Amino acid sequence: MPRDNKHIPKYIKDAPWYNSDTTGQSDDPLAHHRNADSHLVNSGKPKVGAGIVDEFLELDTSTDNTSVRLKKDGSKAQVAPEKDQKLIRKDASTYDMKRDRWYGYNSELYITSQKESSTGSEEKKEAETVTMDLDEEIELKELGLWDLYRTNPSIFSKDQTKLVRLREDKAVYLKNISDSNDITYDPKSRTDRSDSVGYFNDRNLFTRHLTGDAKKYQQSNVFAWDDNKRTSEISSTNVTSNPTLSEIRNTSKKPAMNKDLFSKYTQQESNGSDDEDHKNDQNNKSNQNEELKNPTPQYLEDVFIANHTSIWGSYYQDGRWGFKCCKKFDKDSLCD
Repeated sequence: MPRDNKHIPKYIKDAPWYNSDTTGQSDDPLAHHRNADSHLVNSGKPKVGAGIVDEFLELDTSTDNTSVRLKKDGSKAQVAPEKDQKLIRKDASTYDMKRDRWYGYNSELYITSQKESSTGSEEKKEAETVTMDLDEEIELKELGLWDLYRTNPSIFSKDQTKLVRLREDKAVYLKNISDSNDITYDPKSRTDRSDSVGYFNDRNLFTRHLTGDAKKYQQSNVFAWDDNKRTSEISSTNVTSNPTLSEIRNTSKKPAMNKDLFSKYTQQESNGSDDEDHKNDQNNKSNQNEELKNPTPQYLEDVFIANHTSIWGSYYQDGRWGFKCCKKFDKDSLCD
């Protein structure tokens, strides 16, 4: 009996109720911590079936006791009841024989199973064969396709997909292959991109034409960038972070910009007081519309100097401007 160790705690020494030894036969106080001896079952032993031979040759019929059998050497042996009988290999005398993985294999079983599978596959093939009417058979014979049908009937099956493209089904990249100036086929996406939809930018990426709200958003972004360049305010115009401020500045500065452009390229004959009087007058609207139709420019036009028949700036070459009549670049030069 092992000596009791007083240093082992109680919660380790005491066995749980489901694993306690109620009989009191175990002398080990830590038996509930030990691994129980498990019976290893040898699964490699041959089981009852075809190819397994008993070491006994025949029953001993000389006596009425059927539990006695005769061995090869003639000696008798007691036979256990049927539930305890185990068939032992007759020739398992060597190491390799005991571990023969093909022991008990019967080739006849393989032949029978192969025959069953072959008969099943033949029945399946017969079910899958294409049945032809008499009219179709006559038509194939007239066309000279009967021999082809007999060799490969799957070609004439109705469920087969069409492998040949129709003549009308023309590829997209062949539509504009003759016109080298207007190639709108995008090989990356395999689609035909027309000019009405978009264009290819400098990086060879397709860019769509913006319409509707997307176009307005782009215009407001451009205005915000230009406004940030012109002004040095702390609160910069940003459509994404502050769309309200950007919209207010856009609506307030656009009329002023249009007015500056109009006053720069048109001649103003009235002063500030007259402008205020005209704004109050309701009839001034019609007059303003007429002036907008035929505005008089502030700068002089079609004024020929130094006997020239064209204005300076009508001719351009190598980054310089000149007269078109004599092709001279000096503004003060006389015409030939």
